[in-house]
Amino acid sequence: MDIVLKGVHYDISEATRDFTDKKIKKLDFAENDVIDVELTYTHTKTGYIAESNTHLKWGARCNIKVDAENLYEAIEKMIDKTVLKIKKEKDKKISASHQQ
Repeated sequence: MDIVLKGVHYDISEATRDFTDKKIKKLDFAENDVIDVELTYTHTKTGYIAESNTHLKWGARCNIKVDAENLYEAIEKMIDKTVLKIKKEKDKKISASHQQ
């Protein structure tokens, strides 16, 4: 699983990188299913936007976007939503293969 981290109007600090690495471990359950994850953190006038674009091996894409006043809160919510979305996509794939 490849992970790309980008900042828009925000320089990714070592603390942010460490926090992201710690939280991204929640995706370890799907490391065989995830090809790559692109994380983008944007600083706005009112707070932060955390986005994840996840590409799964069967061609599905999971796009999540979270707004928050605090960057770390946005990262945490975004990772949690990404985990739920990947689980949902895996369930759809499994149920489709059982119907055939």
